[in-house]
Amino acid sequence: MTPDKLWKKAQRRIAEMFGAENTGQVKGISSPDFVGRGFVGEVKQRKQLPAWLKSAMAQAEGYVDEAHPLAVLVLHETGGEYERDFAVVRLGDFANLLKS
Repeated sequence: MTPDKLWKKAQRRIAEMFGAENTGQVKGISSPDFVGRGFVGEVKQRKQLPAWLKSAMAQAEGYVDEAHPLAVLVLHETGGEYERDFAVVRLGDFANLLKS
């Protein structure tokens, strides 16, 4: 499968997981990759994600238990505004949150 087809497949599958509309790409017009009830999304596919990111998420997931079932990884830039930080959760967990 060509790289072009791979990212399109990922975009469609992720939109489906959210019960969102895959908006596709309109030539010359900037638009989100998918649109759902109250949210918009972008999909960025890479051959491989950084090892430090995977390791940090695994560390957060190591603390998950019955009372605390959701692992959240927060990415903070030194000196940055906390409200602008990134909260990273597994896609399946986030989709389940949106559905509930």
